Amino acid sequence: MSENRYSLASLTPTVRFSNAAGHYARHRPSYPSDVLHLLEQACGLKSGAMVADIGAGTGLFSQLLLAHQYRVFGIEPNSEMRSKAEAQLSNYPDFMSVDAAAEATGLDDHSVDCITAATAFHWFDKEKAKDEFGRILKPGGFCILLWNLRINEASPLMGEYETLLNQYGTDYREIAAHKVQEEGIRQFFAPNTVQVASFPNQQKLDKSGFLGRLLSVSYLLEPEHPRYEEMIQAARSLFDKYQRDGYVEFFYHTKCYYGGFGELRSKK
Repeated sequence: MSENRYSLASLTPTVRFSNAAGHYARHRPSYPSDVLHLLEQACGLKSGAMVADIGAGTGLFSQLLLAHQYRVFGIEPNSEMRSKAEAQLSNYPDFMSVDAAAEATGLDDHSVDCITAATAFHWFDKEKAKDEFGRILKPGGFCILLWNLRINEASPLMGEYETLLNQYGTDYREIAAHKVQEEGIRQFFAPNTVQVASFPNQQKLDKSGFLGRLLSVSYLLEPEHPRYEEMIQAARSLFDKYQRDGYVEFFYHTKCYYGGFGELRSKK
């Protein structure tokens, strides 16, 4: 059977995380509290503000927003990811789960104070999302796009983990979520000016968490692939090589692109 039989390249962003939702919810890193301080201080977002978290996934960033007393629309088109978020955030009355995509949220015109997209923007249709963001943001509203980006130079483990992804990723190079295209982001915010901030972040993982972190991505081999067990064994060996007292550390920088957005676009 050909290698293309197992390719994920033909899957849309809406469905390609379906098999990874459980691992994503348990093993992806959260985001540092510095991001919330940025929303408060640089964007002027007050407690009780309405936020649309676009591509909310399993609710990792939505949970931080809710804990900071923001009201949140969690916009997520993937049913498995959305179900994880609904279960995780069921105790937050200010969380409203919405089955919709970035390009058509279904929210009212000028109904939100801020839009966030955490490790999600690279999946959007940029032009359609830009129009939709301008439609739902209040005049003077803010938008923040952020990613947890691995620092491959931080340790030998991080470098070899990157090699593992390149070796077993079905379309890792094409997706390149780890390569944020700054010029495209600036065009997305135009004619407004985009600001950039970066904060350190890290994650401590036991062996189960390390394997779960690996399996949380959408571009690796599926269990039915003939090289799947080879990949898992390579990951186990990598963990064993670098673990200390049963744990390894992942190092990230959380990169944020933010700025005013709604006012100019809403006048279009």
